[in-house]
Amino acid sequence: MRNFILGIVFAVVVGGLYLSNPSKEDFSRQYADKVNADLAKGLGLENTGGPVGDFLGGLSQNVIQEALKAQVRQENYFLASVFTLPTTGEDVRVLGIAGQYISLN
Repeated sequence: MRNFILGIVFAVVVGGLYLSNPSKEDFSRQYADKVNADLAKGLGLENTGGPVGDFLGGLSQNVIQEALKAQVRQENYFLASVFTLPTTGEDVRVLGIAGQYISLN
């Protein structure tokens, strides 16, 4: 009986990891959010509100996200993925597991 319960728990954990394995689009969206926030902070625009601020933020978010989707490589291991973003120096490598992202560099 104990082995049966452990098997069920294992199956639920593995199924949860499989279903929450991030896609290339998920990673691009998350990383674009981070880059966009860093860019706004660097330019002193993080407190720009209203329609103009929302428009500029959304525009830059979409441009960054599309550029990332075109460049990022995904190694899908079904329960987790490793995303590699080529840069001029050392490539950025990020582990995506259970909807979370962990830097490997």
